[in-house]
Order: sequence, then structure tokens, then C-alpha cells
Amino acid sequence: MRISISGTHSAGKTTLLNKMKTDKDFKESGLTFIDGVTRQVKAMGIPINEAGADATQLMCLSMDLKNLYQHVFSNDNKVVISDRCMLDTYIYTKYLFNHEKVSQSTFEAIGLIWKNHIHYYDLILMPSHFEVPLSDDGERSVNRSFRDEIYRLFLEEVNLHSTTLQTLMIGGTVKERMIELKSIILNK
Repeated sequence: MRISISGTHSAGKTTLLNKMKTDKDFKESGLTFIDGVTRQVKAMGIPINEAGADATQLMCLSMDLKNLYQHVFSNDNKVVISDRCMLDTYIYTKYLFNHEKVSQSTFEAIGLIWKNHIHYYDLILMPSHFEVPLSDDGERSVNRSFRDEIYRLFLEEVNLHSTTLQTLMIGGTVKERMIELKSIILNK
């Protein structure tokens, strides 16, 4: 089973994944956790957020595909939980295309690859960003209108694929989100 914690930046995705990695119940369950690719791309010196371009999005897609295929063809039947996935790369690419920072060919290619791989994702968990303030950690954008537009694009996409892509919105404090995740993933 492949689960992604997806959605706009500054919504608590990485916080949740890191909390799950250290939580006793999740650790004992044998889950596989995959860190998000965006920070890795930034560490390569490639601009992210509103400064992203073709190279940013193509690198993110490449890493998303690597992460997905490492587990799609393995026979271990593990539950894999990732911080972001191809959906996120597509949404941010769409934003950058709409703002003329990504070429049409990159946007169309990433869109096609996303649509051809959507069936590999069993569940998308989308943390609400309403409870999480924008904070400048040197990586995330603190531009509120950017975050709001990304959120709107996520909602459009998950609504468009509502019959093929199981998506659950999660909210509340980190503790409340962890309780909800244990119920969803571990049946606790």
C-alpha cells in the first residue's frame, strides 16, 4: 500500500512523517517512510517554491518516480508512507506554469506522467494548513497567496480524480492528527 502525505507547504506534512517515524506504534508496524524530495532538490542548489523552474520540477518528478518504483515492484507488500508524491510535483508545476515559470512541454509531460501513475497511490492524506502558521524556516515560502493558490489547485485536482484517488483531509493539532493517522493506517 502506498500512502502519501500531500498538500500545500507549511501544513505539517514533514512534522507528521517525522512524528510517525519515532512513534512506538508506527515503528513497530514495519512501515517504510520516504522523506520529501523538495528539500533534497534545494540542497542540490536548484531553486524551489515560487522560484522553481523546469529543472526544479523535472528533478522532483525524477525523484518521485524513483521513490515510487522502488516500492511498486518489490514483493515485500509493505505499507509505504511518503512526505509528498507525484501529485505534489504536478500541482507545483501547474502553479509555475500558470505563472509562466515552467514551459508548456514540462507542464504537459509531468501532467501526463502523473495521470499515468495515479493508480499506484492507494491513499492521499492532506493535512489542513489552516491550523499551521506560515513560518520562515529558510526552505518554505512564507507567501500566503502562494500557499492559498497551491491549496486551491490541490482541491481542484483531488476533486477531478475523486472516483480514482482516495483522499482524506486531516486536521487538528499534531496529537489529534497522530490519533487520526493511527486509526486510518494502523486501525487503532
